[in-house]
Amino acid sequence: LRSAICFPFVFTSVKNGSAWTYGTLTCKVIAFLGVLSCFHTAFMLFCVSVTRYLAIAHHRFYTKRLTFWTCLAVICMVWTLSVAMAFPPVLDVGTYSFIREEDQCTFQHRSFRANDSLGFMLLLALILLATQLVYLKLIFFVHDRRK
Repeated sequence: LRSAICFPFVFTSVKNGSAWTYGTLTCKVIAFLGVLSCFHTAFMLFCVSVTRYLAIAHHRFYTKRLTFWTCLAVICMVWTLSVAMAFPPVLDVGTYSFIREEDQCTFQHRSFRANDSLGFMLLLALILLATQLVYLKLIFFVHDRRK
């Protein structure tokens, strides 16, 4: 999603000498889609790691409980969480704007004392850490039960 939608605008901005020619609304939409795709990827990777762990460590539970509708509910939850993370700057709680130094529309980094971008980055790091911990638990599970 990010590669198909956001990167062409970044390339055009670089080609135009770090100038955004598409307007403020387009800037907010492109930045929103970039943040949305980033958080969606992180949440989805976490869910994939959990389902892999369940499929290997608790296969009876997995085969009984993980139906089509359960998976659909998880996917809807991931999209909802991703939109919730990407949407506040659209309402100018923080803001999306064109950052000339980065040649793209993105979350406007304010001072680090305000912790605007720091909070988003810590949450993203926490999701990725949780994903790694689930995979680590899976490795230990498989290691303990090897023949």
